[in-house]
Amino acid sequence: KLQSVNVNDYQGNPFQMDVTYRGFTASPQIGSPQGLSVFFDGIRVNEPFGDVVNWDMLPMNALGGFDLIPGSNPLYGLNTLGGALTMKTKSGFTDKGFSAEILAGSFGRKQLQASGGWNNANKEKGSWDTAGDFAAFGAVNLFMEDGWRDNSPSRVNQAFGKFEWQGERASLAFSTLGVVNKLVGNGTVPQELYREDPSAVFTSPDETRNRLIQFQIAGAFDVNDKVNITGQVYHRQSNRKSSTGDIIDYESFNNPEAGARHVASRRAALGESIICALADSDRDGIPNYYVLDDANYYPFLDSKNTIPGVPGGFDYSLATLNAPLPQDLRDALRASLNNNPVIDGDSNSGAIVAASLEGGSAALSDITRTNNPVVSFTDVDMAVKRIFFAAPINAATCVDNLSGVGNPLNENKLNQSQGVLVAEPARDRDGANDVPTVGKGSGVAEGTPTAIITKSDVAQSSQGANVQINFNLDQHKFMVGSAIEHSSSDYIAKQRLGTLDNDRNVSNDPLKLGEEYYWADHDATINQFEGSSTTKSLYASETWSPTQNLNLSFSARYNHTHVQNAIAPRVAGRLLTDFTFYNKFLSTGGAVVVPGDTIADSPFDLSKPLPAGNPYTGANLITYLPAASEEYSYHRINPAIGATWQAKPNLNLYANWSQGTRVPSSVELGCAYDGTLVTKDNGQTYQPRSIAEGRGCSLPSTLSGDPYLPQVKAQTIEGGARGKFGEFMEWNISAYRTDLKDDIYMTSLTPELSFFQDIGKTRRQGIEFGLAGEYGKSDFRINYSLTEATFQSNFKTISPNNSSRAYHGIDENMIQVKSGNVMPGVPFNNINFSWGYKVTPKFKINTSVVAHGDSFLRGNENNAHTPSEGPIVIRQIKGQNVAIKLPDNKYSGKAAGYAVLNMNARYDFGSGWSASMLVNNVLDKKYYTAGRLGINPIAPSTYGAIGPGGFNYNSNEWIPSQFISAGAPRGVWLSMSYDFDASKKTLPPSSALNTEPNLADIEKPSNAPSAEELALASQLDKIKALPLIKHTQLSTKAAAQEVTNSVETWRKALATNQAEAYLALYAPSFAPAGLSHSQWVEKAKLKFATETVTASEVSDVVIAPEGKRMVAVFNQTLTKGAQQQATLKVLTFELKDGQWQITREHSMPTNAKMAVPN
Repeated sequence: KLQSVNVNDYQGNPFQMDVTYRGFTASPQIGSPQGLSVFFDGIRVNEPFGDVVNWDMLPMNALGGFDLIPGSNPLYGLNTLGGALTMKTKSGFTDKGFSAEILAGSFGRKQLQASGGWNNANKEKGSWDTAGDFAAFGAVNLFMEDGWRDNSPSRVNQAFGKFEWQGERASLAFSTLGVVNKLVGNGTVPQELYREDPSAVFTSPDETRNRLIQFQIAGAFDVNDKVNITGQVYHRQSNRKSSTGDIIDYESFNNPEAGARHVASRRAALGESIICALADSDRDGIPNYYVLDDANYYPFLDSKNTIPGVPGGFDYSLATLNAPLPQDLRDALRASLNNNPVIDGDSNSGAIVAASLEGGSAALSDITRTNNPVVSFTDVDMAVKRIFFAAPINAATCVDNLSGVGNPLNENKLNQSQGVLVAEPARDRDGANDVPTVGKGSGVAEGTPTAIITKSDVAQSSQGANVQINFNLDQHKFMVGSAIEHSSSDYIAKQRLGTLDNDRNVSNDPLKLGEEYYWADHDATINQFEGSSTTKSLYASETWSPTQNLNLSFSARYNHTHVQNAIAPRVAGRLLTDFTFYNKFLSTGGAVVVPGDTIADSPFDLSKPLPAGNPYTGANLITYLPAASEEYSYHRINPAIGATWQAKPNLNLYANWSQGTRVPSSVELGCAYDGTLVTKDNGQTYQPRSIAEGRGCSLPSTLSGDPYLPQVKAQTIEGGARGKFGEFMEWNISAYRTDLKDDIYMTSLTPELSFFQDIGKTRRQGIEFGLAGEYGKSDFRINYSLTEATFQSNFKTISPNNSSRAYHGIDENMIQVKSGNVMPGVPFNNINFSWGYKVTPKFKINTSVVAHGDSFLRGNENNAHTPSEGPIVIRQIKGQNVAIKLPDNKYSGKAAGYAVLNMNARYDFGSGWSASMLVNNVLDKKYYTAGRLGINPIAPSTYGAIGPGGFNYNSNEWIPSQFISAGAPRGVWLSMSYDFDASKKTLPPSSALNTEPNLADIEKPSNAPSAEELALASQLDKIKALPLIKHTQLSTKAAAQEVTNSVETWRKALATNQAEAYLALYAPSFAPAGLSHSQWVEKAKLKFATETVTASEVSDVVIAPEGKRMVAVFNQTLTKGAQQQATLKVLTFELKDGQWQITREHSMPTNAKMAVPN
């Protein structure tokens, strides 16, 4: 029913929707362009990490109402770029009683909603007070469903509680909210898959677990009837854990820039010892060695003698095994080996030590490193000797370079650059990198990762306090206040490599992956992050009413925000071919020192690679940079002005201008795009720093220390009119424009690697029109909005799957966005239509149609992506330029427009019981709300091997696609509800319209009053018609006069059949027994339409204070044609937003012989 609002279901879960209003978003997805502030009882619920809104943490059955405030109103603080949504919960003072609803139906959905309110009214004998001093309210929502898509179950558990006290001048409320949810929304799917099976998911799981605990204390104090003070403090703490399984992205799988290809590996055969083992018989940390006199060096080399199991050509009889060495030399050897049991030929610890002792002395004068396998030294007798390590224990099978003789049997089995055993025949895991077939290879399915599992944990907390003073004067409504908010968030994300099964479920089984993958059985911590922000604010507003029908408003807010981040960015290495990700077999002089004489004494399994990052190897698995500390401050004054003019009783005109800002969130600062050009490929080419260094974000994951982003600034101008045709047709029309400067936009290099980029200026503008009315048994509402969201600056952004992207050079994979291009995800035309028909007084049917025009997909920001033939591009494969024909693109880059028909019906059985049926998507329409451009590895094959789930192991054959957010199919749900209003048992009955007495009471044979009437009469006796001037303060006299004027306005509205003026006197919380406020409004309008009041008179009016309320007691004579009805009326007024409004109403026949004050 809300204008300019549309919903995008990117995650495929009813609790994880993107809500868009006028082109601005409130979304649970990190990375969405947040621009709406959302408040729950005055608490900002935009989370610290990314300003996201977790809709699953808001219990809807606890809400008493909500307001959508358009524009950049500064009073609602930061992030209010396009609007603010404020939600207010129910209260035990106004929502007494118990209600419950049970729902079940399609997709395995089951839901229980229950709420109850209580207050201590009517506890004292003879009291008619309907509020009391204490009240409590609670609500519970339990939801579970299997989901309409495969593997998509969700569980939602919400509980809300509130306890309140109110006195004559003060009130205090304590509330708490707890949430424990498990949501599964398996994201977008390629359009090809959706056509084949609409319920299918691309990959699973995609699970989010949300927990929340929230506390709030709010209070108010009336200084007098014109001034009051309000304030609140709150604490909110949440935790979000997610686990997602995604198909591996193109960049990680293919890695077109790697110098060495990703050669497929194999596992060692039984008994095949690959790593050389050097025996250390005396266990002194130095492998067995031979000492040879320098004079015997050449005879040793020329010998034809051999030793079984040892490479021939050496005469070991000329050398001495483990001969004594000078202690300084032994220490030098140990130091050179770092006292480690592993000699890594690729690191310094594997180099051979050359040492010489100064003539005749034992002092070590020099130690050098050399690749010569033989070390010479001079002993104390000035004799030159040579030392070399003994042959490996497993010299027959290992790759041996330490003894000076390579083993030709094994040299070709080991890819030395990658440290893996090469499968035969040698092939790249990605067939696109196969040289002999010029990129037309099959690839290798066995042992190749096809998926990545990401687990993230976000812990967030926020605390805040505010206080404001409100002045309610005759012509001025002035408010001044201050607020402080502090928030912090801790984030950690880890990844593992995985594989797909035939249903594209992602799992991690190290036995299915190559042994070289350290990340197959270890978590790769891709980032750790801590961030906090503190915002201090001063704000004020003034509404001046120079005349009765003209209001001028002025407001301003000053915000000062201090942001601190500590971000531990990872290194650029993130690809399958990056060696720092590998477990490795030791080669090029690598060996393990065995403390003993046999392989059984080895501390490692010599048939398996040593784990990457093992401290003995010296390998640099992942070298985390020091935590990057960022500290920024933002401040700004945001003003707003506006005017409303009641030109006629049925015509209101308004206009306003406002300015708001949004400070970049910690995640946006951490993932900011750095376009500084840096050299790569030894200075031959240039690339933006963020791309060259891989400093992006796998949302909601990787962060990196990145450039400063300025705060986003928004200015909104709006004008419009609203009114009514006759009494029962309402209309509104408005036009608006919101201009943003330094807007922040998320761009994606891959589905997993994203950046936040300052894109300059953007604009949202549009026209809104609404019409609502009712006649007889029917009512209808239609809302239309034209929404145009455009970029207003030229900029380049990454879009690797856009058909118009650059294919070579500095701008490779980039598109040029121009001023005027339409922003993705925002339909131009939007229509909401609803119609209701009351078949009987107890049975009503409602229908609604939601229609949206087409919209561009993410990745098509330049609006230039079109169906096109795949181009021929030049790629390098192992240094060779190869021409590759890319697959054709078949899609438009748009989400088509759609219209969905929904229906519901409700039957009231009476006594609080009712049943409802809800049917969504009645016509079972297939549609999708949004999406993104992407590439699909589940592709038909000409060359590539096809693995589980249809994965194609030749990335050249992956097809361009549209990944869409599909709408749910037809769903049918039945519900049964029970509404027990405790006031029915304790309060006198009120009429349906509260404008006439209960005729059944008038026609009673007996004039004896009821028990409730006697209780009310007893209380009324206390309200004497004494001159208020003698007994009250001036403020009370003023309040009494205002209530008297309201009673007169109430009377005139009835006498002249002015339904709108009559309804405007009642508070939004007003609801007679058995009805909600909206149901009462519906009935009241129907009465005005069908029953004409010819006269309404009041007499004997008594106004008196009752705590914080004012009570009006009077006799009413209502004339309808020839019929005249006499009633005793009691109206309870409360001050709401500067106006005295009716919160309770009671009617009794005057022949009840009740005591009426004189």
